[in-house]
Amino acid sequence: MKSYLALFCALLLIAGCAQAPAPAPEALKMTKYTVGSVLPLTGDGAVYGLPVQKVIEQATKDLNAKWASENKELEVVFDDGKCNSKDALTATQNLVNLKGIKVMVGYACSSEGLGSASFNEENKVVTLSPLTSSPDITNAGDYYFRNYPSDTGQVAVLAKELAKKNYKNVAIISENTDYAQALRKGYLAALKDQNVQIVTDEVVQPNAKDLRTELLKVRDSEPEAIIFLPQTIPMGVTMGKQFAEFGVQAELYSNEVMITPESTKDLPKELNGMIGPQLKFEENDAFKQLRSQTGCDLGAYCVVTYDAVFLMGEVLLQCGDKDSDCVKQALYNTNAWKGPLGGPYSFDDNGDVAGNFELFEVQDGASKKIQG
Repeated sequence: MKSYLALFCALLLIAGCAQAPAPAPEALKMTKYTVGSVLPLTGDGAVYGLPVQKVIEQATKDLNAKWASENKELEVVFDDGKCNSKDALTATQNLVNLKGIKVMVGYACSSEGLGSASFNEENKVVTLSPLTSSPDITNAGDYYFRNYPSDTGQVAVLAKELAKKNYKNVAIISENTDYAQALRKGYLAALKDQNVQIVTDEVVQPNAKDLRTELLKVRDSEPEAIIFLPQTIPMGVTMGKQFAEFGVQAELYSNEVMITPESTKDLPKELNGMIGPQLKFEENDAFKQLRSQTGCDLGAYCVVTYDAVFLMGEVLLQCGDKDSDCVKQALYNTNAWKGPLGGPYSFDDNGDVAGNFELFEVQDGASKKIQG
């Protein structure tokens, strides 16, 4: 009898153990990292912001697939900076104050980054920006990094090309934004050093739709060459279309904006012969796949954005998403990091990276590299 009773108790004990939930192993707990991203999602700047948002989303998806076995996940929270400093600051404050964000991967327009830099510096919010290129960003603060080089690089390359042509007079027409005006100042200084006369220096308001008054002044100054410096692709298209109406005989130059596929496809004839700089990148199969997945047809912009997500992902594994001083130091320690699509990236004491620019010429609606 005792043996049956003992067996019955043992069975009850086993059944009880089988029904009791086992504690979750530590390895099964999901670790989520959250970062913010302010981009121009509406307005003329959305021609950058929306494709860049898709690239960030695709990179996040790919990174999370890579992390799946480690039960780690990245989440990106977006807000609209509208390509200006005021709205970008409001968007940044929303992410930081309401969402608790301490790490940003974003800002497409230099005005967005510059308008938010002081707030981020004061609140120790680390920024890794893949697109803000104004030279003023160099002094934006100790918590600001960018993996796209300063515009001083593209100015140097194009100014060298202008010097080879021995122009006596040049006209400049630029948009009144932080990015475009930084370029304008760079060319004014470079051309002065080459003893080139600036016969017209016209500045147009952001998003202006009628530029004929300014373009008429450019035409009447009879320049040998004209440098176009728009902030956005829509402004570049407006400049190109309205300029073509005047039939000016001058050689055309621009920033990288007007030689992107998004610009040249709309102005195959108007921009023919235009020369401009573009950050060097490899248009390999991985890049073509990303372009197919996201529709991003912005060349190097797509590359550095995708890489920025993966670079920040590696840093978050070291530091988490709340220790901004750790994140900052990890970025400073980044040396010759090779991204999935581009690089290598190394940050200097100002959080800047070096970059090689190449000259491209628009030919029948496409930009082709100038050899030599």
